[in-house]
Amino acid sequence: MDKSLYLTTIKKRLTEEIREHIKSGASLSELNYINKALNDLKSIYKGDMMLDGGLALARFFAWKSDDIAGVSKIWDEIHPELEKHIADTIKLYKSRKMVTEIKQLSAQAKIKEAMEGTGLKYIVIPQTYRAKVAVKIGDRNKVIFYVTYKNMDEDIQRNISATQSLISLLTTMGKGVSIQKLMPYENW
Repeated sequence: MDKSLYLTTIKKRLTEEIREHIKSGASLSELNYINKALNDLKSIYKGDMMLDGGLALARFFAWKSDDIAGVSKIWDEIHPELEKHIADTIKLYKSRKMVTEIKQLSAQAKIKEAMEGTGLKYIVIPQTYRAKVAVKIGDRNKVIFYVTYKNMDEDIQRNISATQSLISLLTTMGKGVSIQKLMPYENW
């Protein structure tokens, strides 16, 4: 296998793993990812050798000095580029996460400010691209609306006034009214 194929495969695996770790809040050092890259290289290299007619079970695979030298040679060539890739990828995903967290916090603050004077009981659930707002509209009912971070000011005002109108309509209809989700088994 060409060294560029090893490099591409390992970069793809590292990128996915770094993204998932940062997204979940785990913080691993660059050294951990470098060790992971080396282990990936060994497993890919071992897999290539087994595909060439060797045993299919990795536990029976014994490293020969030629194999160790081959892995070492490839590692020496791709190691600097992998270090740079790891550092750049960590920086990229940490900055993306920070931007998302800033958007979420500012949305919570704006929604709280807009809802303060209305007297409505609400819960804000921040999401990646929008905020989910649940508003209590009766003793047993709630309405849920979404506020996108791009159109936050418009969405907040429009949904607050619509919710207040909905509460007014439900109050007019009496206590026996509830709002329910349509179920797929219902024939309309």
